[in-house]
Amino acid sequence: MMTTTRDEQQLPTSSATTMNAPAVATLNAKLMVATSRGDCQGLKDLMNKEDATSMVVVMATNQAEAPKLPTLASIHPLLAAAACQGNWKELNFLLNRSAEASMMPSEEFIARLAAYTTTTATTAAAADIIIEEGWAASLLMGVTVEGDTPLHLVAANGDGNNYKDCADLIHGKDKHLLSKQNKEGDTPLHCAARARRSEMVSHLIDLARGDGILEGLLRTENNSKETAFHQVVLVGDNDMVKRLLKADPELACFPKQGGTSPLYLAILLKEDGIAKTLHDESKDKALSYSGPNGQNALHAAVLRGPVVTQELLGWNKSLATGRDEKGSTPLHFAIGYFEDEENNGTSCVCSQVLEANEAALFQPDKDGLAPIHVAATVGANRAISMFVRRCGSSAGLRDAKGRTFLHVAVVEKQVRMVCSACRNPSLAWILNMQDDEGNTALHLAVQAVCLRMFWVLFGNRQVKLNLVNNKGQTPLDIAWNQRPLSLVDNRNNDFWILNLLILVGASNGVYRLDHFKANYKGIHGVNSGYQISRLQGILKDSTQSRSIGSVLITTVTFGATFAMPGGYKQDDHTDGPH
Repeated sequence: MMTTTRDEQQLPTSSATTMNAPAVATLNAKLMVATSRGDCQGLKDLMNKEDATSMVVVMATNQAEAPKLPTLASIHPLLAAAACQGNWKELNFLLNRSAEASMMPSEEFIARLAAYTTTTATTAAAADIIIEEGWAASLLMGVTVEGDTPLHLVAANGDGNNYKDCADLIHGKDKHLLSKQNKEGDTPLHCAARARRSEMVSHLIDLARGDGILEGLLRTENNSKETAFHQVVLVGDNDMVKRLLKADPELACFPKQGGTSPLYLAILLKEDGIAKTLHDESKDKALSYSGPNGQNALHAAVLRGPVVTQELLGWNKSLATGRDEKGSTPLHFAIGYFEDEENNGTSCVCSQVLEANEAALFQPDKDGLAPIHVAATVGANRAISMFVRRCGSSAGLRDAKGRTFLHVAVVEKQVRMVCSACRNPSLAWILNMQDDEGNTALHLAVQAVCLRMFWVLFGNRQVKLNLVNNKGQTPLDIAWNQRPLSLVDNRNNDFWILNLLILVGASNGVYRLDHFKANYKGIHGVNSGYQISRLQGILKDSTQSRSIGSVLITTVTFGATFAMPGGYKQDDHTDGPH
């Protein structure tokens, strides 16, 4: 902090001060400048403590105000109309102030022009008064709300000789407009290509070649990292694709960093002919395969079928193991999209990817899911059969939760897939594998209360019934805990699952009976008296709609099945556990 003191410093007075003006007071002044955050705070504290009758404080900030973006001039309506309509006479009159009879626009146009000026002249003879000096230069500076210059408008709206003449006229006045970008980053060439103005595209290329800026113009990217070449691919004009590749054989390599390549667009849009042109006519057959979100062209190709997939892999096999931002490979994408019997697409496309690089089968995404787990999730049975047939060890791949594809199939209730796995002797080794929570496929099938899925696992002799999970539970414990404290209904799956396990002598885990009871009541949120009161209420209601015989049968069933499994006697037995 710097301090400067001047005693009896007199404030300056104006020369216009009159003789009768009061005397200017003198004061002791101190000039203090703070240059750091700490000094500023000290200066504030000093101001609060300073004993002074008068004080002048000047505070400044070193933070520059945000620069204001320049406001672009709006394009003149008559110029915009002439450019969009390709009216060379009107455009020429506005830009060149020509008064030659052969080049004069209509009287109607002169009348419209007069409405934008201070004069009332409406005749050709008075036309030179209407347009002031410098008008043409200021006109070309105007843009639309999208930032389009007059050349953008001409390029996007027409293809004939009149439009090309208008383009020449504007370009002759200001060559920089040829590479001028609008708010979206599009040049006039982008606009012409997007509108499929093939003659205009060729004409703008010729103008750029004459200016020596052809390569730069063709490779200019807009805000979406797309060149004008991308627009040609998007509209599906293969002839124009060839024309631009002839002008610059490296166009298929752009954008260089990230973004979507022309090849990816061609495959996505099923423009197989354009895709082949891009490969065959690019310099040294070098082109970009990149796509959005870290994908490559093969991610799109596998969704379009085996023909384009095979062709793309023939060009570049390394695409098979490419991963996008979520870690997904093309094989992750291929699974499940062509499962119909007629197409036989999954087996074919997946097989093509694996032939290119079998390691793709073992590549998990960022969630830990290998392709075989994705197949289990979507029920792609034939894909899994092909994976197991090609590489049996892939059946044991685990996801981030320690689950095999069989665990996933059970959780997703893919019954057909579980049936197929249980019938395949080569998969017997995974039937009892446990996930990170210690659950086997049978544990999960009991949790899902899916009788058919439980039945196929239960009926396989290789499936062990008494393995315990991390909670010490066997499948029987889970079945018992899932059985509600209510009247037994043999129409429910949980009834049959529990009784089938009891019937074959499945065991409980190792724990104390009182702990099991406490856990059971905690699961169902009931107290010890709930069982009897609930049963009495149900029986009372049942007598109103059912016969006595059916109630007795239900009651007997309830008594037989309510006994604790695994050797436990009924709750009211005096001896307690067996």
